Amino acid sequence: MRKYLWHLDLRTIPCGWEEVYQDALEKCPNGMPLLIKGTKFFYHPVKYRETLLEIFSAAKEKCLELMEHEQLNRKQLSELLENDIILFNVLFEWCLEDVEQPFFDINRLKNKHHFKNVSIYFEEDDSPDALIRDFYYLKYFRVNNAIAR
Repeated sequence: MRKYLWHLDLRTIPCGWEEVYQDALEKCPNGMPLLIKGTKFFYHPVKYRETLLEIFSAAKEKCLELMEHEQLNRKQLSELLENDIILFNVLFEWCLEDVEQPFFDINRLKNKHHFKNVSIYFEEDDSPDALIRDFYYLKYFRVNNAIAR
């Protein structure tokens, strides 16, 4: 049986910014406002991680629900693609390394289209160091026939 992104447990995948998260758990578990180069934002890695897990879980459930159908109609395929894109975008942010403080601005996640970035979904980086590379083959709609390593 082929595996897909919705078969993943995000909590078992190494987070690229785990050290930042652990540091925030200790020093600012409720987040803190920051001002960098004149721009205010709310730095909150703890809530950011929690929100990523919630979004991933919701998209995963929707995909599992859709896959219960033997044949998917056009609307269901569209929903599946949309949720697969969300799963991959969340996973992409989960795997990022060397992120700056503004990345953890919880307000960024209020944009309902934040995790629907099609270019991230269809772009496949050849960098052997990219953590996300290990997950290309799990996308429902694959580019370049990505295979498991």
